[in-house]
Amino acid sequence: MANHTVVKIQNKNSTTFKAIVRHNGRVLRTKTFKKMGDARTWGRKLESDLAKVTATGYKGAALTLQTVCEEYLTQWSGKDTTRRTRVMWWAERLGHHSLIEINSTLVREQRDEYHHGFVNKFASNPDPSKTKIVKTTKRRSPASANRLLAALSAVYKFARDRGYLNENPCSNVASLHENNTNTGRMLSKDERNRLLEACKQSSYARLYALVLMGLTTGARQGEILRLRWSDIDFNRREAYLSNTKNGEDRIIPLPEVTMAELDKFREIGRGLVFPCEQAPLKAKRIRSVWMTALRHAEIENFRFHDLRHSAASMLVMGGATLHDTGEILGHRCAQTTKRYAHLSNDHKRNVSDSVFSTLFGG
Repeated sequence: MANHTVVKIQNKNSTTFKAIVRHNGRVLRTKTFKKMGDARTWGRKLESDLAKVTATGYKGAALTLQTVCEEYLTQWSGKDTTRRTRVMWWAERLGHHSLIEINSTLVREQRDEYHHGFVNKFASNPDPSKTKIVKTTKRRSPASANRLLAALSAVYKFARDRGYLNENPCSNVASLHENNTNTGRMLSKDERNRLLEACKQSSYARLYALVLMGLTTGARQGEILRLRWSDIDFNRREAYLSNTKNGEDRIIPLPEVTMAELDKFREIGRGLVFPCEQAPLKAKRIRSVWMTALRHAEIENFRFHDLRHSAASMLVMGGATLHDTGEILGHRCAQTTKRYAHLSNDHKRNVSDSVFSTLFGG
């Protein structure tokens, strides 16, 4: 049975009140407050939560979020390294609460504060023991806030699977609306030509082939850099991508222009397609040569990942259906590809204008 007491602590310059919650005579939690009323409220609330745990039989619900987050991360083997940091963000914000103490209102408040930029921002680090909290007042995007919420939801789903409790407070927190028409930065035709020319002049002889592959397949940087020669079928003009971000293997078509460039470096065996010159067993670290190429091409505000957006845009405007575009890029959700729908409509409108303006003298 749970019960609480409040102890008055008189210090030299202040008076505080310590709430002590016991269960079957054993101290479970303590917390100190400046006001006795706050201490009693907290104690009664925790008593009530523990009573619910006893009544429902979900004893794991009394575990702290910090404990469950750490347990979740020990078994999580996903590829998104930012998931660990997001989970630890929640552990730092609400880790002292038991699972059953955390409700949808509390989760929504934390998510909204993060979204509006009123709280610290985590610094991405795959090692959760080195998570850094960085001061910032920048407003976060809805997508970023939604991913933060998804990380906590994953922890609660894990807790439910373990039988700790049967409720997920994130289920009652609606996701923020994301602007799906934002397709990211795309290259103009002139920028594309300048970038490819700069890549040809790079000190890394294979940079042009690498960037060309990004532009013509929409593959992610990591997917390309993990490619081995044994993954490429030169007869079928296909590349086999394993261990992708979505956790699914997929095959991508390789246009003739890309195959012709890859053929210049073709090898037999399982060697990396884009190795480091000094250490061929390791993939090339391209940041330096990539930034140099952008500088020489006089292109600003452009990431390697934006090649993926450019590839999608060129496919859609070239007449590819949204379904085919999604298949090539490996989109798991059709909604992701729909961001490019307006490009298809714009292209059709331009074609229509061109044809009928000529015919009717417009």
